[in-house]
Amino acid sequence: MLEEENKDWLEITKTLSTPFTGGNEDSWNAIQNKIQSTPVYSLQDYPKKPKRTWRYLTAAAAILLFGFALFFMNSKGEKFIAQESTSIVLPDQNNVFLFKGSEIKFEKRDEQSFIQLSGGAIFEVAKGSDFVVETSKGKISVLGTVFSVEEGLEHIFVNCTEGKVKFEDAERSEEIEKGEGLSIGPKHMTKRSLNLMELESRKKGELFFSEMPLEEVIFQLERAYDIKVQSSINLAGKKYSGNFSTSNLKQALELVCFPMNLDYKINGSVVKLYE
Repeated sequence: MLEEENKDWLEITKTLSTPFTGGNEDSWNAIQNKIQSTPVYSLQDYPKKPKRTWRYLTAAAAILLFGFALFFMNSKGEKFIAQESTSIVLPDQNNVFLFKGSEIKFEKRDEQSFIQLSGGAIFEVAKGSDFVVETSKGKISVLGTVFSVEEGLEHIFVNCTEGKVKFEDAERSEEIEKGEGLSIGPKHMTKRSLNLMELESRKKGELFFSEMPLEEVIFQLERAYDIKVQSSINLAGKKYSGNFSTSNLKQALELVCFPMNLDYKINGSVVKLYE
């Protein structure tokens, strides 16, 4: 019977909570609880052609409540698109926390694992794994480490909390170790000290910026909140430092706009900036 088939999913949905307004502490606790309940998917285990039964339809509905992801199989590798921040297990058993709106494609070439990344992710790579992350702005080679990679509008950001990683593009290369971050732009590459809690906080929905071009900050806001920011203001040369949760758009805009002497207006999914 349908009721019996849905029993497991009904039990899962009992752990879900609805959005609410409250203090900062309550909001933060809600974020932590949501992350702790985020499902972990395996690219290997996901069925290529699921049957369209009530069981699968009900499962899909439950996944939508958590935030969902889409899988695609093709001859060139396995692709994963995250509609919400999601934990997955790759076919080589390494772990990835994929940020909202990001996409990866996994390929095995000889003994090497290759990830093609669009967006951002945190990788936990087992010691001894030969692992390469490829992006449109360069590649990152690792050997047993925990690190994050995130593409911005014109920049790419690499942070390392364990081991060592190496970034390289057609003209430059740089290594960073535990506790270091790297910001790579079209004309510069800058190292910085990294708060080792940043990656864990990033999983819980918090964004960190240190002397970041304001255009990049706005790009990250658009991705995090699925919005479009419109502005006729010249943002060139403006830089922002700060951090905030991605659970409250109005609060995030206040924290960005106030120190930049900007104002904003929200109209549905469009945000207009003005002075």
